[in-house]
Amino acid sequence: MKIDKVKLHQLIQKQILGEKVEEELYIKYHNLVYKIAFSILKNKENAEDVMQNVFVKLVKIPKEKLPTTKEATWLYTVTKNEAMAYIRQHKKEYKIETIYELIDGDTKIDEIIEKESYQKLIRRIKYPRTRNHIIKGIV
Repeated sequence: MKIDKVKLHQLIQKQILGEKVEEELYIKYHNLVYKIAFSILKNKENAEDVMQNVFVKLVKIPKEKLPTTKEATWLYTVTKNEAMAYIRQHKKEYKIETIYELIDGDTKIDEIIEKESYQKLIRRIKYPRTRNHIIKGIV
């Protein structure tokens, strides 16, 4: 699936102007959002939940918070952040070892995401070690 950055830009601009484009955004980009969420969560139902949350946020977001450039990167970031929030809410369900490199053979996500973005993702999912974890590791 190739990302039509021009179309995404046009849709976001229409949304900024107050036009109702939510349905078209969903139709054109729900597969991409789902694949990004699934690549992080590795679970169909959880990825679907995150996808739904992303599109709810897109409807509710104030116009001044919508991007005016790099909309594809922004959509990826919103999806990634929503997936990370899901992981934080369901810590017992996810282990750091199960979350690894993003894989998506049907899209060109790598073209819009810098390697640095992925590294930030990995840093965010590592839960901070508490003092008790460190002491238990020594003892």
